[in-house]
Parts: sequence; structure tokens; C-alpha cells
Amino acid sequence: MKLISWNVGHRIDVAAQVAALAGQKPDLVALQEVGRGTEFRFRELFPSVGLGFVEDSFHGHPLNKQLAARRYGEFIASRWPITKLSFEDNKMPWPERLLSVAVQSPVCEVELHSAYVPPGSSNGWIKVETLEGIYRRLARSCISARILCGDLNTPRQEWIDGTVVTWGESIRKNGQIIPCVPGSKKEQKDKAERSVLLGLKEFDLCDVYRLLHEYGAQECSWFPVRKSGGVPRRYDHVFASRSLHPLSCKYLRDFRDAGLSDHAPIEVVFAPEQGLKLT
Repeated sequence: MKLISWNVGHRIDVAAQVAALAGQKPDLVALQEVGRGTEFRFRELFPSVGLGFVEDSFHGHPLNKQLAARRYGEFIASRWPITKLSFEDNKMPWPERLLSVAVQSPVCEVELHSAYVPPGSSNGWIKVETLEGIYRRLARSCISARILCGDLNTPRQEWIDGTVVTWGESIRKNGQIIPCVPGSKKEQKDKAERSVLLGLKEFDLCDVYRLLHEYGAQECSWFPVRKSGGVPRRYDHVFASRSLHPLSCKYLRDFRDAGLSDHAPIEVVFAPEQGLKLT
């Protein structure tokens, strides 16, 4: 079972993006930052490359013309039938930023969750509330296999010794991390980022890249515009149940180098156990 998760950067060259994805022969594709209006092209093109079952997060969430950031959502394409999932607790500030489906593969059933967390630099506290909403949805005991993937806009840094630095923390020039003040907004921001990055492991959602490569491998998935002075970050992730047995995990930098997005997709190959069922 091959999954590719990719922030397509609201690009409009959908045909080129789908063609590039088809070349990797995925079974599941989860897209983030899909612009409203381009989802129709994805719906038209994915069936032609063998991914005939599709869902997007726009339905039921009308465009807020006063808020440009609400133009973006999620899209999932699958080789096998999928069913959109709904949850009682759906208090996401922008619900279209999290799309959940049940995938009926020949081997097993899998919950697949695709998320796009808004950057805090341009959307303020919405980032924290979105991370908190993702954690609420997934921080539960579950006997079924699950995958969370997407662009989380965190962490700030990962060090070879396993230290994870969030955007709630500050770093001195000498590399010293300044602890968050207890009860401060920075502490809440740090807690929200860590709850998803590290806290979901308690609920059998492990960071696949770190599970396979540990912290000796330093990789990036988002690359700033040239000459902007920004620092590349590993913002795009896949978290998965151990029963899905991830075999490989890598970032497809060629997609970014070709100008298809400012993000590189993350590709994971799984060898899931037979007979896993959703409850």
C-alpha cells in the first residue's frame, strides 16, 4: 500500500501534478492546500490514472470571501472505495482543513486523515486551535489502523539528539532553548504542536519518518522562495499505526525542483496486516 501526501501549494497546473503523482503509482493520495475550484479538475483527472474514488473537504463549508485563507482545503484520491467520516467533536476553526475517510482496501480497512494546519505567521491563533482540534479527533484508543498525514507547519527544528523545537519556543544564538513561561500563550502553542508531533504516539500514531530513520536523518519538505532568506523545514508528515508496518518513507524532492509546488511530497510504502477492521 503506497501513500503519497502532498501540499500542492494551490497551484493551478493540476494536470502536471496528477501526471507526476501517477508516475509514482500510488494507491492513496492525500493533497493539502488545494484551491477552491481546482478540486473539480482533480476529480476529473484522478480516475484516469487508476485513482477513481475521491473526496474533498469543501462540501458543506461555503467560501468566506472576506477571508482569503478559507480558499484552501483537502483532497483524497484512492484506488479503493472510500467513505467520508464524520465526528461528533468537529470544533475545528476551519473544518475544511481536516478531511477523514475510511479506506476499504483488499487487505484491510484504514482510517485516513489529511490535515493542513494554517501557518501561525499569517493566521495567528487559528494554527493552535487547528492543532488542538486534530489532537481531539485522534487522541483516542482505536483497534483499527489509522493514518494522519499532511502539512502541520511544525516543527521549527529537529536536532540529531532527538530534540524537537516548536514555534512556541525561542532559541538563542548559541543554540540554547529558552523554556516557555508557564501559563503563557507560548506554552499553549508549544503544547499544541507537541500534542500532535509527539503526543499521538501514545494512541498508536507514530511519526513514520522518524520510526524508520530516527533522528540521524535530517530532511526538509518545505522550501522558501529563493532569496527570501527563509529556512527549509520538515513540515510534511505521515503518522501511522504500527500494524500497517511501514517499509519505506521518503520525500520526493523532484516534484518541488520541477516547480509543481513549494513542498516536496512524502511517500510511504506499507505492508499492512491482513484483516484489520474499523470499529
